[in-house]
Amino acid sequence: MIEIKHLSPLKLSELMNRLEFFRALEPIDKKHLVEKHLIKVRSYRQGEYLIEYGEHGDEFFMLMAGILDVKTANGNKVAEIEPGQVFGEVAFILNEKRTASIVASEDVVVMLLDHKTLKMMPVNVRDKIKDKLIAGLVNRVSELNSKLERFIL
Repeated sequence: MIEIKHLSPLKLSELMNRLEFFRALEPIDKKHLVEKHLIKVRSYRQGEYLIEYGEHGDEFFMLMAGILDVKTANGNKVAEIEPGQVFGEVAFILNEKRTASIVASEDVVVMLLDHKTLKMMPVNVRDKIKDKLIAGLVNRVSELNSKLERFIL
């Protein structure tokens, strides 16, 4: 894992604007996140674990580039994560252990937020981010219910 710290504020803003997750934020809110260095960017090599099953979840991620594999505790691949998707948010929100492992199936770049940086954000920005995470979880549950219905019927 490599922490990418050399991004210019303009480049970081451009990266944020590519993600649907940040579209709910006002330009001034995004500017605050960039200027205060509240958004982290990391790269991982193929085969590296971003998240390991059972570890504590203090951060959530947004995939910028590459493909990730979602694996169960016994190592079975159950899903893929594609650019633009958010992951790790369940353990982040609930402050619980990770329920799956996430492995880079190729070189990847992610943005992430942790509890410490979330607390440093203005309340209105924090609330928008939390609302976005909750909406994403609701959508995921809805998608899983649809898949389950197709499987049962």
